[in-house]
Amino acid sequence: MRLSVLNVAKRPIGAPLRQDTMRLVSALAAKGFMDKGFINKPFINKIGRQPNKPNTFRALKKALLVTARSMAACTVCLSIAQAKLPAPIENALVQAHIPATNVSMIIMPVKQLTYTGNQSSSSISYSSPDAVSILSNFLPEEDAVTTDADHQQPLMHTPKRQSTDRPSSGLLVRHFPNVLRTPASVMKLVPTFIALDVLGPEFRWVTNIYHTGIVINHTLYGDLIIQGSGDPKLTHKHLAIVLARVKQHGIYRIHGDIVLDTSIFQDVTKDPADFDDQASRPYNVSPDGLLINFNSLEINAVVPSNASAAKLFYRPKLADFSLPKQLPLRQANCDSIAASLAPSWQQTALTFHNKFPNACNLHTFYLAYPNGKDFAKRAIKQQWLDLDATLSGHVVSTEHPRLNRFDNYLTQNTSIDTPPTPWPMLQTLAASPLPMVTYASAPLSQQLYDINHYSNNVMTEQLLLSLAAYKKPVNTGLDVEHHANLANKPDTDKAANQSGKLPPSSSLAHTDAWQLTEGRRQAQTANYPKAFALVNQWWQTHLTSKPPYLTNGSGLCRDCSVTADSIAELLEHAYHHPDFYTYLNSLGVAGISGTVQNHAQRLPHSAAIGHAWIKTGTLDNAAAMAGYVHSDSGQDYIVVGLINDPNHLNTSGARHALDIMLDWTARQ
Repeated sequence: MRLSVLNVAKRPIGAPLRQDTMRLVSALAAKGFMDKGFINKPFINKIGRQPNKPNTFRALKKALLVTARSMAACTVCLSIAQAKLPAPIENALVQAHIPATNVSMIIMPVKQLTYTGNQSSSSISYSSPDAVSILSNFLPEEDAVTTDADHQQPLMHTPKRQSTDRPSSGLLVRHFPNVLRTPASVMKLVPTFIALDVLGPEFRWVTNIYHTGIVINHTLYGDLIIQGSGDPKLTHKHLAIVLARVKQHGIYRIHGDIVLDTSIFQDVTKDPADFDDQASRPYNVSPDGLLINFNSLEINAVVPSNASAAKLFYRPKLADFSLPKQLPLRQANCDSIAASLAPSWQQTALTFHNKFPNACNLHTFYLAYPNGKDFAKRAIKQQWLDLDATLSGHVVSTEHPRLNRFDNYLTQNTSIDTPPTPWPMLQTLAASPLPMVTYASAPLSQQLYDINHYSNNVMTEQLLLSLAAYKKPVNTGLDVEHHANLANKPDTDKAANQSGKLPPSSSLAHTDAWQLTEGRRQAQTANYPKAFALVNQWWQTHLTSKPPYLTNGSGLCRDCSVTADSIAELLEHAYHHPDFYTYLNSLGVAGISGTVQNHAQRLPHSAAIGHAWIKTGTLDNAAAMAGYVHSDSGQDYIVVGLINDPNHLNTSGARHALDIMLDWTARQ
């Protein structure tokens, strides 16, 4: 061994590792010296201080320092230290020309639990190895086809499968489990479960409406205040309900302004072109305290028979904004409509620079508006006018509304020179403490379904920020701003994080230690640093693995990172949670629904069809899948597959390899 170590110490930096060196590092890994998968300085110093054979270990220390400076060499070392991937997965990676060193994968059985009483009960006990698994309760019945009207989630016929030779139930695949990877949308698993645990499945966002001044003869002499709550899904349909209730309350005319209070979220607006220069793509929409219709236009195009132009219909309509009602036709296939039309947003108009493809007889597509606050103002004004109501002032959006010392709204109106009332002072009356209209969103459980099933980015951002808005520590001594810095350090070790005097785990585990509130007066304003800090704190309180490094919550980032081990531990923790069924139901079902629906087309004979609940993720440099698989043997498995390439990934090949991972696991 000493000869091998000395040979390593003499090699130049960046030179390929010798075979004897690889055997040496592999031996160290087998003895547990590198169980975390990293050659880091603390590990090297620990080895260098060993009392036995000091010359050998000093040489080893030097050798490992040299090795750690070479990323390529370090990768080779780690690849030898990891467990071998199953042959079908390896073959798929070879066919896709993806090195195994670019892959992190965990396939592990989970301890099966039984719930005593209701599924949502917290009474849980460990079952015997022969007990029925939790996931088996979610399997579709043979030959059954049903439809959920709200979510349109079909349960398809699952083909019968032949049992295959399989290893024991102690199966475990751990391949690069602790290497930081870009997870893409698999990162959504993190904020969605933490929100479920912290806020609860029945949590709802509440949009309140107040008014200043006074109402006389159905005329409001003052301002109408719409208080944003961070609702992830306040669509144009829900907005119509909210404003209709205002009219039902007796206000038909507003002699003042409509004020949009977006103060629940502070400084969260981003440039939608930053990620990939595709500002009109809905997946790039920025979060907002009063997000309307995902800040996107739904455009329905209809091509009548023998017509020379396509007719366009928009939802929602925008006030004081020109939208083309028709487009001439061109000979073209119906592919990537939004991009092929070359849309361009002007200050008060939308322009399409290309004609409409004649192959699209009836088509719906979506365009994101460049400015979320301006979109909300225009959509709300038009919706109000469509109710045959009037507005003499403007629609104003603000993150800093005027309040008195009792936190009651003051008039924001500066647009009317002469108050149109015989009692001018009444127009400046502050709003009452209670709202005149209250609108509650769908419960969190339904919102999670939309987020994970359809991988909605902006809804995830709204959810992440809501964690900081609606949950605050009570007597825990938490310095959120301090922990915001810890949460954003990709290489912060656990000892450093613990130096922030985190509260005991019991103070975060239950709602009696955290105060859940609704409405601006009880909620605190939120921003990204606070949200990241709360995720980091929750992670340290409940889990032992390294927290993810977040720059947003949706995974639409190339600098976000997490290990497969961290995702696997989160999934295992969720499996044992009283609200696990809500979390599981939010995931796509392989070959049946969600973003993993096409699994059946890519792998028609897969054993995972209808038996895998998966969150997927794809970027140009990353492909990932993670979730749960119910196998032929009745065992439930956690699967995590993260594939990255620093340049450009063969995403279709990577996705095929991950499909094989699901199929192989389901056959065990």
